[in-house]
Amino acid sequence: MKATILRIRPARFLWPLLLLGVNSGHGQGIPEPSLVMYGRVLNVTSNANLRLGYGTLSCTFQPAGGGSPVTASTSLTNINNQFSYILRIPCETPVAGFSLSTNTIELTPAGIMFDRSQVQWNNNLVSFAQPSLTNTTFFSNDRGRIERVDLTVSAPLVIDPVNSFPVDWELSYFGHTGVDPFDDPDGDGMNNFAEYLAGTDPNDASSVLRFTEIQPVQNGVRLKWLSVDNKAYALQRSSNLALGFADVATGIAGTSPFNSFLDSSATGPGPFFYRVRLMP
Repeated sequence: MKATILRIRPARFLWPLLLLGVNSGHGQGIPEPSLVMYGRVLNVTSNANLRLGYGTLSCTFQPAGGGSPVTASTSLTNINNQFSYILRIPCETPVAGFSLSTNTIELTPAGIMFDRSQVQWNNNLVSFAQPSLTNTTFFSNDRGRIERVDLTVSAPLVIDPVNSFPVDWELSYFGHTGVDPFDDPDGDGMNNFAEYLAGTDPNDASSVLRFTEIQPVQNGVRLKWLSVDNKAYALQRSSNLALGFADVATGIAGTSPFNSFLDSSATGPGPFFYRVRLMP
């Protein structure tokens, strides 16, 4: 009696059939890594220079040579106690015979110039801190490009009658008004009022006005302290705390995340005591 052997052959044409089924007849360009804009948004009304961390930022990219605009939006937040937003703009490389996706930047070797002056925050017109960045050109090799763009807005500065804080500051850090100025939610020793004056984050204990280094060096004493942009500091020194402090330097511009200063006048055995003071 003969045994019957059944042989099953693999479906050799399965993969080609599946691949052919991917093309539905409506093509798109080649997706590329998003273009990224990031930076600060400052409300500069009355020289407040408040870094905003709430609301919606919307930017329109209008091709200079005509064509459909591309619009990208993002929510403002607090990023590393330095920045307000990260905006991602989708982009594609064109492919012959295929159309680009809608609301997408086209990347070409020749480049396309865009006017991006139409930026809004909560229906307020936003300006570029560096006007030269208003127009930009995107090329093929700009895929994944990361660009810092700081923005300013002159929105009405509303003061909370309960505590005299700007409403923008309260909403950026707490999401509500009526904040207690004497509370210290992050436990860093600075209450909300002191944090507001210093430009630090009242919810982050690592964001505080303090020295990070006081180091004797060959030609003096090197000092570093946590600082904030758009603030000015005075460095003071004393050799006898009972006699008080005297200014070593004033009008030191803040350079976030820290300032560094060499006190070359600190000579001799000391002792030397230092403090940093926030200037108006």
